[in-house]
Amino acid sequence: MTKTTQTPTQNVALVAGLMIVLGIVSIYFYFLPQLVTQRTTLESDKAQLAGLQQSKATLLNAQKRLDSAEAELTQKGVNFAKLPSVYPPNEDMPGLYVQLENLVTQASTNNNVVASYQVSAPVADPAGGGKIPITFSATGSLSDLETFIVSLEQNTRPIILSQISVSTSATNANSGVLTMTANGLTRIAQVSSAYTTSK
Repeated sequence: MTKTTQTPTQNVALVAGLMIVLGIVSIYFYFLPQLVTQRTTLESDKAQLAGLQQSKATLLNAQKRLDSAEAELTQKGVNFAKLPSVYPPNEDMPGLYVQLENLVTQASTNNNVVASYQVSAPVADPAGGGKIPITFSATGSLSDLETFIVSLEQNTRPIILSQISVSTSATNANSGVLTMTANGLTRIAQVSSAYTTSK
């Protein structure tokens, strides 16, 4: 039986080889879970990115539709700068009373119409937003009353009249003086919590 002896160079090579194999195995088992975790994270990030890109596309399409609608409304004469005055975000009751007083004063001064009004509490509108009911009473000639009605409808905060009744004077039917009563409203974007009435 022959005994083989290994030279120191072979021993070093064998030890180096074993260390390399052990290093590779250690690296494999050490980094494999990290690689799996990173791959899972990467796939999750890719899915999230795809969702964000879809959301971005949806938002861009919505922005295009809004721009198109705004351009169409602008062509029809809608002035977006005046929108907060026409359709205020809240009741602004003092501002409304000032406008109504101006309308009644102008009707009296310019058109010989004697008018009064009664403002009710704001109410929520089932269709959205809110409304402030207003009742008007006025006397004057037919043309003067027509001018008064137009001034209500063309007010900064338009008064939408829903019921108008006109009658002749009970004491002098031939005088040409008519008495008008009208129910109307003006719209607001939202009824504040101070007003709890709803219709």
